[in-house]
Amino acid sequence: MERSKSQINIFNLISAILVWILASVWFCIIFFLATETKFDSYVRSQNVIEIFKEVAGIELTQLIVRKFAHFFEYSFLASAIYLGLSFTNGISSKHAYRYDQRKSIKHVNELCIIYSFWLSTFISIIDEYIQLFVDGRYASIVDILIDSGSIVISLLLVRILFLLKLMILHKNEDEYDNYRY
Repeated sequence: MERSKSQINIFNLISAILVWILASVWFCIIFFLATETKFDSYVRSQNVIEIFKEVAGIELTQLIVRKFAHFFEYSFLASAIYLGLSFTNGISSKHAYRYDQRKSIKHVNELCIIYSFWLSTFISIIDEYIQLFVDGRYASIVDILIDSGSIVISLLLVRILFLLKLMILHKNEDEYDNYRY
């Protein structure tokens, strides 16, 4: 492939568009839930508790449901942002980070993970900040820590899956620049 020509990878283009739409919708859902009043949030959590009790026979508390919701929300968001960044980077070989000779981070995978972490954490902080202005709600450092923990866990899983994929393809990280998604 000649580097001077810009060849568009249609799969990565379509995937990037779809994943960024998904991430944006999820981002909006997170902010919508952050703007619910204390009562509305309580009712939503209570409905989840009742569903778990009926379906699985498990009795949960408000605290467990709320903290698990934070964990799930931001784990999913970080994964979607990571995929969006990865697919976006693979759209054009001419402009892909992997071919930039000035890069200071070894692999594009690591760069996508770092950006995903910071962007997801920033969204988590904004989410808690918004709750300062909602009736009956408050911001919580504990929620930000739970969000950040779930982001780290999901991105560690992404990194492990990436390394497993390289192993299956019989590649090592030194050969990474020749690796295609």
